[in-house]
Amino acid sequence: MRQFAFFVLLPVSVAALAQETPAKPLTKPWSSSLGAGLALTSGNSETRNINLNFNTAWDPKTDRRFKADALYLRGESGGETNVDKSSASARYERDLQQRAFWFGEVS
Repeated sequence: MRQFAFFVLLPVSVAALAQETPAKPLTKPWSSSLGAGLALTSGNSETRNINLNFNTAWDPKTDRRFKADALYLRGESGGETNVDKSSASARYERDLQQRAFWFGEVS
């Protein structure tokens, strides 16, 4: 009977020792991305489209946040430019209270 109790309680105690508290996941405050695209067509008309974009964000999970992005588009058809556009924006936010915040934005 002692051997039975030993073999039943041993796996239970080993399983209890193996459990650990999960570690807090590491969060990186910065996240960014960069993208580019090129489209070329030929046939009845020839077109060429180019796009570039970038965005970044800083969020340390506190009361402050920052984000910025930029975009460039260019399109040509038959040797003439149809689209030539660029834009950029940046925004900074800070919480005043749980339901109120202020921000500054440039575009």
